[in-house]
Amino acid sequence: MEKIKNISELPDWFHKRSYRKQLSDKDWYREIRWRQNLQSLVEMHGEALLNIGEESYEFLSKFLEKEDVRPDSMIYVVPGEGVPVLDLTVGETAFLAFSTQKSDVSAMVEKYIKLLELWREACDEMQAAGSSGPTPAFGQYEVELPAFLDQLEKDDPKFDCPIEQYSKCLMNPWLSYGRPLNGHPVTIDTQFDDETILHHVKKWLVEKRKTEGIKARRPFNQNDFDDWEYYKIREIFDLQMWATLNDKKILDRVLAEALWPNAPDDFSPIDTLRTTARKKTKDIFQFETVVRLYGQLQLAHGENFLIE
Repeated sequence: MEKIKNISELPDWFHKRSYRKQLSDKDWYREIRWRQNLQSLVEMHGEALLNIGEESYEFLSKFLEKEDVRPDSMIYVVPGEGVPVLDLTVGETAFLAFSTQKSDVSAMVEKYIKLLELWREACDEMQAAGSSGPTPAFGQYEVELPAFLDQLEKDDPKFDCPIEQYSKCLMNPWLSYGRPLNGHPVTIDTQFDDETILHHVKKWLVEKRKTEGIKARRPFNQNDFDDWEYYKIREIFDLQMWATLNDKKILDRVLAEALWPNAPDDFSPIDTLRTTARKKTKDIFQFETVVRLYGQLQLAHGENFLIE
C-alpha cells in the first residue's frame, strides 16, 4: 500500500474544490446519502470490483470528483412510513402471523387458530339463534379453551414471548425497498391514564435503545450541521474513500494539514482529526443516520422534500 506523505500527492479535484458552506438540512441529507451509498457499494462489492479491474474503481472514484450533488441523487425508498407511531396494519399483521408458521411454536399457533375459529363459529351461532344462551359451538368452545390454556402453560411458554424474534428470521419480503414492519410491534392499553402510559413507553424505549446500541435522544439540529461542517466530515470522507479506492494510505499529518491549512497556534489539526473529526465522520456516514435524518425531514417538510 502506497503512503501519501505530502499534500501535493492528493487528488487534483480536492485541491480545486470549495465545499459549500452553511448547507440546509435537506442539502446535508443529500451530501450524506450519496456518500453513504457509495460507501455501501465499496463495502459490499469491493473485492469483486477489484477483481474486475481498475476501471470499476475509476468509475466509483468519479463520484468523488463531482462537486454538485443532484437534488435526487441516489435516493430510494427508506424504511418506514415517516411517522413514529402507527396502528398495526393488516399487511403487518399478516407478516407477523406468517412468521410463526415455520417456527417452533407453529403447532401451538395452529391450535390457537382453530380455537379462534371455534369462537367465531360460536358467536355466529348465537347471533343466528337470537340468544345469548349456550349453543353447541359455544359449549364446545368452553370445553376446549381450558384444555388449550393448560397445555399452553405446561408445554409452550414461548407463546408469551415477544413476536420480534420470530419476525427477524424472515429477512425482508419487500426486496430491499423497505421493511415489513414500520417499527417494533407493541401493545398499548389505553384504559390506563396518559401519564402512566407515557412513563412505561419511555421505560420500554430506554431498554430497547440499550439493546440496539442507539444513542439517539433528540432530532438533528443546526448545532449538528455546524459541527459536521466544522469537523469537515465531507472532506475527510472523500479523501479516505479516494485512498481506499486507490489502495493508498494518507498519513494523519498530511490529512490534517490538508483539512486545516494555516491553522492558528491554539488549534491542533492532527489532534482534532484523531480525537473527534475521524470518529464523527465514521458515525455520520451510516445507514442509521440516513434513516433518522430522512424521517425527520419528511416530518418537517413533507414526503416530497427532496424534489425541487
